[in-house]
Parts: sequence; C-alpha cells; structure tokens
Amino acid sequence: MLQYVIPALLAGHGLAHISGFIASFTSRDMDYRLEKTWILPGRVYLNRNTGRIFGLLWLIAAFILILSAALLVTHVAVWPALALTGAIVSLAVIVPFWQTVPSGARIGAVFDLIILLALTGWHHRILDMV
Repeated sequence: MLQYVIPALLAGHGLAHISGFIASFTSRDMDYRLEKTWILPGRVYLNRNTGRIFGLLWLIAAFILILSAALLVTHVAVWPALALTGAIVSLAVIVPFWQTVPSGARIGAVFDLIILLALTGWHHRILDMV
C-alpha cells in the first residue's frame, strides 16, 4: 500500500507546483496574494520579472517531483536523489514568497521537510535526541 501512497503524494505535490507557474505568468486567480512581495528586501512580486524566474522554478520543481514519483513506481534507483532535489527546489520557491503563497503551499513546505528528513537519515538523529 505504501508503495503507491508515497508516489501519489510526490506526484500530487508536483502537480500543485504548477499553480505557482500559472500564478506568475497569467492573470488567473490561483489563490496567491499577488499584491504582497517576497520576504527578502526589495519589492519583488511573483507576477513580475524576478517572480517569473521563480515561476519557472515552480515548474521545474513540479517536473522533478512528478518524475521522482514515476521512477519510484517503476523501481528506478535514482528516485530518492530526484525527490531530494525536488524538495530543495520546492522549498527554494516557496520560502521567499511565504507571504504570497496559499496555505496549501505551506503544507507542501512541511512535506518537503519530511522528504528531506526521511531521505537524508536525519530522522534517526532526531529520534536519538528524544
């Protein structure tokens, strides 16, 4: 059962990233607060030039996460490396726009942290500290 749940979660998370791409390149309402800027100094908006670079990164994160899910289902050994890469790219696009993203993206960031902990072995170190 878990062999299907994890790929479904990875693929679903990847599909959710498409909304960031759409929000940065169209006027379609994707539940992003586009009037807010990112958390770093300067006024950078998701639907403007620099934000659109992040929009492309949202699309890249989507592709990587969906590909890692497909590779997991087909038992290709490199899926963990892709899932880690996807989680890192995902966090890199979610965190700077923390004030802008919908609540689902924040849940996605937690999922990214779980991926990082699970696939890097940190969960063992954390459990040892408890």
